[in-house]
Amino acid sequence: MSKKKELPELNDETEESIEEVVEEEEEVEEEIIAALEENTVYIKKEQAQLVYQKGYYGHLQEDGTLKLDPVEAILLSERKRIRIFDKTGTEYDFPKITKFYIELYPDLWVKYLSYKDLRSRGYVVRAGYGTEIDFRVYDRGAEVGTEAANYLVHTVVEGTPLSLNALDKITKVAKSNRKKLVLAVVDRVGEVTFYKAQDVDL
Repeated sequence: MSKKKELPELNDETEESIEEVVEEEEEVEEEIIAALEENTVYIKKEQAQLVYQKGYYGHLQEDGTLKLDPVEAILLSERKRIRIFDKTGTEYDFPKITKFYIELYPDLWVKYLSYKDLRSRGYVVRAGYGTEIDFRVYDRGAEVGTEAANYLVHTVVEGTPLSLNALDKITKVAKSNRKKLVLAVVDRVGEVTFYKAQDVDL
């Protein structure tokens, strides 16, 4: 644990320093404009790295643009990190982009709650693969591209049956990829609880 620094006595020089810090903190971050094209949200290449480098959001395309997954677009909109417009100039704020995607993917909201919870805990979260794995989760501070994900997450709704065959299938997917399987259970009020699952040979 680092030693707590003592505050200096307030004088003319420190007042000037404080004013400089306040001015820096009050600087407004560059407004990120995203485009909704058909069913996908893109960040133009001029601003793509601004989003990607702050949490490894999205997938960089060959043309330099950044393609966002639906849960990423919703979260960044909710946090007011991006503003989304379609080709007609209509803005899709958080409620509107959420409604748009849920109409396309009815089970997306539950997965979004799982995704948002993981992100709020400081984890880097990327899209999973197949129909069983919703997300790949990296340790805090991990560098995507040089380090591998440690966890695979499957989201379920509390009270919804999960067959043994389905559980066995996703467990084998995690085992074959040498990842730890986590079940994200979302309850009726939207709270998420995470459970580790593993294959046991008896």
